[in-house]
Amino acid sequence: MNDERTVIMLLVVAGLIALIYFIYKAVQDSKREEELKLEREKYEQEQEKIIIKERQKKSIEWNKKIQELFNNKIKYETNKSVKVLVGDYTDSMAPFTNSVLRSMGIETEVVPSASDIIDRITDGKKYDIIITNNTYPKGESGEKVLELKENNDFKTPIIVLTTEMKSRDRFLSYGFDEYIEKPLDEEKVKEVFTRFIKNLEFKKIKSSKSK
Repeated sequence: MNDERTVIMLLVVAGLIALIYFIYKAVQDSKREEELKLEREKYEQEQEKIIIKERQKKSIEWNKKIQELFNNKIKYETNKSVKVLVGDYTDSMAPFTNSVLRSMGIETEVVPSASDIIDRITDGKKYDIIITNNTYPKGESGEKVLELKENNDFKTPIIVLTTEMKSRDRFLSYGFDEYIEKPLDEEKVKEVFTRFIKNLEFKKIKSSKSK
């Protein structure tokens, strides 16, 4: 009888030890899983920082490249300082759009993606107008820029510049403040900018060529 009790006690003790072990192992596994999750999140955050840093570096280089293509020929002067942020990634239209704006006495910064536009604003930079493509590489849409409007303090007009013809109503329904068909020209700049920037005037610079 004593032997049976001893066996039962040993079985109970063994069962308790096994239960404690499985509980301990489950806690350790859960703890390790949480540690691995935190490590993955940290790694992903570090990778995201690297990607953003590289993108921002390319953005600065892109603006420098586009600005260097401007021939410095100024046709107009404005009665007030105007600064425009332009989102365009193409080797053809980005320099053209920038040249039109610069030739009209407008200060510009040109970036190659919607994300770069958002970066500039969240970094605290100020612009009178934002002009964006409606499409960018890697499936990024110009509509992404409209995320800025989620901040009630954001008041900068966002204009979409696109090759899509006769689509003003559609783009305005998305939330853009205005729509301009490519290519941009002086008359469009004067017509649109004077509506969004109070009392803005463009004055044609007289040619200095001798008669």
